[in-house]
Amino acid sequence: MPKTKQTRGRVKQRRPEADRPEAETAERDHSPQSSISSVDVIPETQQDPLESQRQPSSEDEATRQQKKRVRVSKKEIPEYCWKEEVELRLAELVKEKPQLYDKKQKEWLNVAAKNSRWDRVGEQLEPPATGPQCKKHYENMRTRVGKLMKKGKKSGAGQPQRSARDDQIMETCSFLTQHIVQGETVPSEQFAVPESAAVKISDDDDDEVRSTGSQSQASTTTGKGKGKGKPSRPPTTETATTTADTGVTQSDLSDAVKQVRIPMSTCRLYSSLIHCS
Repeated sequence: MPKTKQTRGRVKQRRPEADRPEAETAERDHSPQSSISSVDVIPETQQDPLESQRQPSSEDEATRQQKKRVRVSKKEIPEYCWKEEVELRLAELVKEKPQLYDKKQKEWLNVAAKNSRWDRVGEQLEPPATGPQCKKHYENMRTRVGKLMKKGKKSGAGQPQRSARDDQIMETCSFLTQHIVQGETVPSEQFAVPESAAVKISDDDDDEVRSTGSQSQASTTTGKGKGKGKPSRPPTTETATTTADTGVTQSDLSDAVKQVRIPMSTCRLYSSLIHCS
């Protein structure tokens, strides 16, 4: 019991010591200069982590927006008065920059670099034009050159003659002929009957006619027997059918054979009479 009383007394004595502020901290609180210096002297490394995370995210969004390709339709591009002199100057400037028309160049896929080159080309014209205007007119001339090259390959007297405008475009953009590749045109298949098939069909018809003739001969030979008095067999429905080519029935052929037999019998009678005499 007395031990517990002592411990309680000790705890009571320690509590006020812990609650008391230290001498140094008390002096800092009372002095105004110390508070100002504590605010001013803040190292840069102790900034908020949220602010440090927000800054790179905003920079990434800006770079992403720059990387996005802004495609402008040709209808939205304002018109430009392309005179003959300006058109020749445009062709000369484009010819000096093969990155704009030669696909083998390393910077062909660099869209940003190509757009900047088009802007420079437009600045050198009089009156100056924008990069999209120069690119639009160049693409129109390029497609026209490709069509004229395709027409030149076709042979035939019915091809129309080229106009003066076409000749002018071919002269100004003659350097593009080496860089325009066209695929070979394949003629459409003609589904006509070949001659070999026609010959085979005629041969088959001849074989059918020959088979009908052989059947008629076989029917006539079956009518002949060893006995003279045996009548010939009547023609069946199959043999009586007419063929599409001859139009003669088997019954008509058998009648003709009977008519041929009568004069043979008379010849035999005449020969017997001659021997008797």
